[in-house]
This record gives sequence, C-alpha cells and structure tokens, in this order.
Amino acid sequence: MRQQALDAAAASRPLLAEAFASYRKAGPDAMFEVGVDLMLEGAKARLEADTQRSAKPRR
Repeated sequence: MRQQALDAAAASRPLLAEAFASYRKAGPDAMFEVGVDLMLEGAKARLEADTQRSAKPRR
C-alpha cells in the first residue's frame, strides 16, 4: 500500500520514479546505505557552505 502511494506521488516526476524503482531493485540494505550517504553529503555541503560564509570578510 505504501509503495503504491509513493509510486502514485512520483508518477509526475520521472526521475523520482526511476530512483524509487532503482532503490527497490537494490534492496533495503542498499537503500539504507544510500540514505546514510545522502545525509553525510548534505552535512558536508552545509559545513562547507558555513565555512565559506564565515571566511568572507565582513564589511
């Protein structure tokens, strides 16, 4: 039921639908690893952005 709801929500977004299908084929362990990687990459990007903002000279 939940999978059908996700598929319906992604129907108008082809890349999202393709990602869901790809993750399903890979299995739950791979999905977990992808999720952890996404969180880490997001944290890394935020830290880099914060570092760049604080490195700029203030006026």
